[in-house]
Amino acid sequence: MVLMIRLLLVFIFLGFGWAVSAQDDPVLMRINGKEVLRSEFERSYNKDSGAVGAGRRALEAYVNKFIDFRLKIDAAEVAGLDTSRIFQKELDEYRCCLIKSYLTDEETAEQVARQYYDKMKSGRRAGRVRVKHIFKYLPQNISGHALREMESRMDSIYGALVKEETGASSFDTCVELFSDEKKAFWVGGLQMPMEFEDVVFGLNTGEISRPFFTPQGIHIVKVLEQQEILPFEKVKGKIIHCQTRRHGMDKGTRAFVEKLKKEYHYMSDKVGIDELLAKGSTSRTLFTLDGKIYGGKEFARFAAAYPAGTRRQLEAFTVKTILDYENSRLELKHPEFRVLVQGYRDSMLL
Repeated sequence: MVLMIRLLLVFIFLGFGWAVSAQDDPVLMRINGKEVLRSEFERSYNKDSGAVGAGRRALEAYVNKFIDFRLKIDAAEVAGLDTSRIFQKELDEYRCCLIKSYLTDEETAEQVARQYYDKMKSGRRAGRVRVKHIFKYLPQNISGHALREMESRMDSIYGALVKEETGASSFDTCVELFSDEKKAFWVGGLQMPMEFEDVVFGLNTGEISRPFFTPQGIHIVKVLEQQEILPFEKVKGKIIHCQTRRHGMDKGTRAFVEKLKKEYHYMSDKVGIDELLAKGSTSRTLFTLDGKIYGGKEFARFAAAYPAGTRRQLEAFTVKTILDYENSRLELKHPEFRVLVQGYRDSMLL
């Protein structure tokens, strides 16, 4: 039987045209009762082809190696290595890293990132700046009196710094004495609050800002160094990530969700949605996706863990439902995704 399998594979890969099956992806062998498709063997062979060599003997040797590999995987599964919590966690983390590129419209996301990059490149925010600041954290519940007192104190510090007789050492001394943050750091576009970036990108090297507020507190900033902007390809991923963090779901994901709505025949139920928005809850249908009904019960479970206004909760619930459904079908829709996950899983078992 093993000889038959080997000969079969040799004929297929040497192009002898032996008709195995009418299927495009026939079963080539069974190992411990599990079917191995031609495509699975081809992927493994092509991946290792550089180390295999050419000719029938090399291919037959690789068949033996492949069978041994699958037997080791089976033995690891029988031993339960794939059922441990640590194993499942690592595999899930790897899969989560992979799905990001499958759950967004990368073309749209890149276009938006490019627009921001071009705008940043032509303006004062090109590149990044290294800064140091005199910073005082202000709690959200600070009293008006304490706020005015802190503002007056920072104004006094600024006034002392801009006197002609003071130099760089004076700023560093003030940082050490008064600031809640002592170290210098780099600032690029979309990394800090807009109020902070508006100020620092408007300063020249060595210049000190007037005191200003951000959601975190009050600052006096000094620009220490400036660097030109990096090429787009080196900062593209960072721009997309930062835009998502600052503005919520990026435009690439929004565009992708709209495509999925059409693909899976998404239909909203106006009556149920109107009742939900008016009362905050409903037992009615909210929408259907690929023939499945999603209603107020499912929404309530989601909303309990997502504090926000009802309209925003509904939007987030809809998007999550659609992306979760697509996520559950990735292995079916994208063979290359399934192969990557399976390959990583097999390597973990060995």
